[in-house]
Amino acid sequence: MTTTSSKEEFLKYSEITGSPFLNDAFKQAKATCCNEIAPMRYDIYADEIEYKKGDVVYRLLKQKPYTRIEFANPN
Repeated sequence: MTTTSSKEEFLKYSEITGSPFLNDAFKQAKATCCNEIAPMRYDIYADEIEYKKGDVVYRLLKQKPYTRIEFANPN
């Protein structure tokens, strides 16, 4: 997977030190568009929300209706 820096350089995750996630663990969150509650986490590098269904991890689209995610415990 790649992401871009503020200088529009393409970076591979393997080239970045540290974790790409605000918190590595998935936390209960709700997509307000559909009231679905699922384990989610925020990928800071890619500016994306990942959610887990079973053992599969998905990425939410960065467009409507997924523009608002509410974490049960934002800490």
